[in-house]
Amino acid sequence: MSYKYLLQKFSNGLSASGLQEDTIQAYVADSRQYCQWFAKHFEKPVEDAHRKDAEAFLKYLTDTTHELRPGVYGSYSPATIKRKISIIRRFYSIILDEK
Repeated sequence: MSYKYLLQKFSNGLSASGLQEDTIQAYVADSRQYCQWFAKHFEKPVEDAHRKDAEAFLKYLTDTTHELRPGVYGSYSPATIKRKISIIRRFYSIILDEK
């Protein structure tokens, strides 16, 4: 399955759980970042990821300089990294439950 399809499933699942649209958009944006990173680094579907793949994403989040806002670069705060990991857990919870 394409990750774009999975992101839509994730969005639908979040919507069904009653989250506000702004929250859904933020969750999908973080999940899209993960899916794009995953597609660039692995030759398997994102739904087939393993724990070591998620650990590699965590390393990417902590060890890489990111564009935090347009034209502003730096490192993610620990709180931001925790939020992104939490959202990825929810992403998998929803997409794997709906398979």
